[in-house]
Amino acid sequence: MTNVTLVAEVTFHPDSWLRFPLSQPLRLSLWPAANPVSAPAEFRILAPLRAGAAYTLRIDTLLLPGLEALMQPGAAIRFGMPPTRIAGAGRILRLEF
Repeated sequence: MTNVTLVAEVTFHPDSWLRFPLSQPLRLSLWPAANPVSAPAEFRILAPLRAGAAYTLRIDTLLLPGLEALMQPGAAIRFGMPPTRIAGAGRILRLEF
């Protein structure tokens, strides 16, 4: 496992279990849209976030073995509390090791 920071464009979906606007660091799970295997992630939130708007965020997570090929720039991601609570989706812009 490797610690990595993903810079990603993400959109949070309106959902009753998240209270908006979000303004604190948020710990959710992150997973490639193409694979149900998830990793813990912390979203660094610098300004209040609202549902439905796109944001560029820095997301600290683990690059798990077998997911390296899926977690690359351009890859679609989902985040939330798997398996049923999807908080939003996005696309990886770049990785920082």
